[in-house]
Amino acid sequence: MAIAAAMLALFGSSLLMSHHVWVPWLLGLFCLLLAILTTPSETHPATTQDPPDENTALNPGQYRDDDTSTVSQESNSSIKEHASLRSRLNQIAQQLHQGARVVYGNTSLIILLGMSFLGQLGEDSLPMALLLYISKRYNWEFARANFLWSIGEAVRFMCLIVLLPRISRMLLSRAGSTTYKTDFAIALASATMLSLGTLLLGLGVSLPISTIGVTLISATGGLNSALRSLVTMTISPEDLSVVYSIFTILHVLSTSLAGPIYSGAFALGLQFGVEYTGLPFIVAAALVGLSLPMFFLVRPRRDYGLIEG
Repeated sequence: MAIAAAMLALFGSSLLMSHHVWVPWLLGLFCLLLAILTTPSETHPATTQDPPDENTALNPGQYRDDDTSTVSQESNSSIKEHASLRSRLNQIAQQLHQGARVVYGNTSLIILLGMSFLGQLGEDSLPMALLLYISKRYNWEFARANFLWSIGEAVRFMCLIVLLPRISRMLLSRAGSTTYKTDFAIALASATMLSLGTLLLGLGVSLPISTIGVTLISATGGLNSALRSLVTMTISPEDLSVVYSIFTILHVLSTSLAGPIYSGAFALGLQFGVEYTGLPFIVAAALVGLSLPMFFLVRPRRDYGLIEG
């Protein structure tokens, strides 16, 4: 649903931007406000004070004892906060130690984590630099360049909803095929298409070639899902939560680095001329393409064949 919403938002903003540049922004704010108002809120029951029972009525000094205990609790709150902070730090240190223990010595896991990082970094080149690149390279307005991006989102939606499930079922139905071989083929094909698409888009030979590049990049939406599935076959089940946390950290890190890397590459290419403004996509193609041979070093864990059988 998020991809469908992004596709409609890009297409609609392209149409509205031709009328006035602020209309898509105002419409986006209205949609956010509408989402906040339509979100169901959790009802908090009103806290009521219990009436005093018989023991309370016979012992009025109990209220003074409660006040004294409240003061002591407030005085000890700072001590508890320091203790909770120390426990959080100890928990983080234990998680880092456990993550290092899981990753250390597992070549297949290290390769898959690296491919996930580089794949996310390559995919982030499209939203980071596409509009600036198309507008500079082909002298298009942002409204027209946004249409090209909406086409890419439509391709991503069709691939994730229609094509990838059918391709996965088709590969699994083949004789001798396993889940590992199917996910490996999808991940390898997606990474190859990502590298080729960013290369075609970066070369900028013509607008049709750039459109093909955007299409290939958008068709690789299942790369991270395939890599996550491969990870489950290279580690023991009890380590899944730790490795998925590492996946999340790497995705956040790659998204944080994408902005400085591609903006710097775009500024560098612009210094040499408009023909070199596709340098961000060349960098993305190099990062993903150079790591493709490492795919063939990935192996499932030893007992995976017994589980699959």
